[in-house]
Amino acid sequence: MILYIIIGFYLLAGIILGLNWAKLRPGFIWFFALIIAISAWVLFWGVNYVDLETITLLNWTQVSFLSSSPSLVVDKFSWAYGLAIISLLCAVMIIDVFQGTGITPEIWSVGFALAASGLVAVFAGNPITLLLGWAIIDVAETAMLLLQVSGSDQRERVVISFSVRVVGMLLVCAAIVRSAGLGVSLNFNQILPDVSGYLLLAAGLRLGVLPPHQPFLREPLLRRGIGTLTRLIPVTASLILVTRVAEVGPPFKWEIPVLVVAVFAVLSGTLNWIRSQNELDGRPNWILAGAGFAVIAAVRQQPDASLAWGLGTIFSGSVLFLLAHKTRPVKSIILVGAVFFTALPYSPLWPGLGIYTGTNVFLGALLFCLHALLLLGYLRHGWLASTGDDESDRWTGVIAPFSLLILSITHFGLSWVIGGLQSLPMGKIFLPWWGGALVVAVASLVYGFTRRWYDLSENQAANMRAFLSLDWFYRTLWWLYRSISKTIYNLSQILEGEGGILWAILFLILFVTTLAQVNGGG
Repeated sequence: MILYIIIGFYLLAGIILGLNWAKLRPGFIWFFALIIAISAWVLFWGVNYVDLETITLLNWTQVSFLSSSPSLVVDKFSWAYGLAIISLLCAVMIIDVFQGTGITPEIWSVGFALAASGLVAVFAGNPITLLLGWAIIDVAETAMLLLQVSGSDQRERVVISFSVRVVGMLLVCAAIVRSAGLGVSLNFNQILPDVSGYLLLAAGLRLGVLPPHQPFLREPLLRRGIGTLTRLIPVTASLILVTRVAEVGPPFKWEIPVLVVAVFAVLSGTLNWIRSQNELDGRPNWILAGAGFAVIAAVRQQPDASLAWGLGTIFSGSVLFLLAHKTRPVKSIILVGAVFFTALPYSPLWPGLGIYTGTNVFLGALLFCLHALLLLGYLRHGWLASTGDDESDRWTGVIAPFSLLILSITHFGLSWVIGGLQSLPMGKIFLPWWGGALVVAVASLVYGFTRRWYDLSENQAANMRAFLSLDWFYRTLWWLYRSISKTIYNLSQILEGEGGILWAILFLILFVTTLAQVNGGG
């Protein structure tokens, strides 16, 4: 019931903010939106995730080609990701006004609509509901981006990104068909191993992990606040599917290929992240690396580890991305976010070290180093950045860090409540107590002994980013596609012209002659 109220609040706020019939002053509208966001955050803690609950939204079973109706399921995975969305929206509504970004109520309405759609996708009990949530998110985000970008190249990139997400949705449809062929109605309470690979590939494709890709040349204009919201909500809506697949893992024949591609995605995202000029330019790479670790956990059949990496990517990343001015109080909270990302004992990312259990030495060492570099890049963009103006407005200096503190406290409290921090017995798994310390040690060694690596020339850095981003590979594929399309078009124009019959006869003679020579001239 509480979940219904929260989603209804978000939809109502989105409609009121978008239409703004009363033409109220922006201050009143912001206060109304803030009350809705804070109320939803408080109410959400009352959602009971311990007892598995399934809520049917609409009865579609009477339709012949649908075997299930849209439904929501409440468990610890959906509750955790849902709280991440609600907390992020709450922090954005507090921060945006005090940053003076000039966000209009119409843009806030898009944020509430995205949050409501994200909650539907996160709490989806079956693929039908998940597809509905994904579709609303994709349409809203694509429309918003098309209004911001200019030029045919950037619009083409937006369309390609939307097309890739549609392919991910088609893979979910393929999983539904495959499950129906096995005589089972697919739902997220019990995922069959025969269809888990399709679901993992669909989520990995939407996250940019399978295969690694970056759909945009640069970030949209709304970079802070709502821009972070529009980036992280679609990511959260896909990470939930990765975590659910982690309970069964992909099919055995899929494990090695998916693991190799996911590791390369982490490598590409981490190296590009640490070499980015600032945290916003590197935000897609941070998401790519964190999502890659979550996919690796899914391959290792570690749902708690996948959840920990997903939440760490969202919460720690949002703490770094939301504020432009890195004052001393803000940098202190960013340091807290970095500590939470170290995987030290009883930190929120501690369960994420489960990906190293049963891993060979080489792969484990590589992942440890990439985790350390990811942490080092986080500190470089946040803690090691130049300190902002501490003489800013007094209320801004107090409230803005407080909103980030809400995210950090929620992250820690969430990780503790869902049982991830207490469920790692020290005697059974000896790795967690020193795994985080090793990550910190590697990051310190890299920073202390290889600082010259940051002094790469611009050409070297650009070449490295270009190679790891795989843009050259996708451009080659796009060039081949266009060349083949152009060849087919020219050929059809020749055959459809006045001499088409003569050309067809010529091709037929050449074809018959070739067959005769192959058959020995008989």
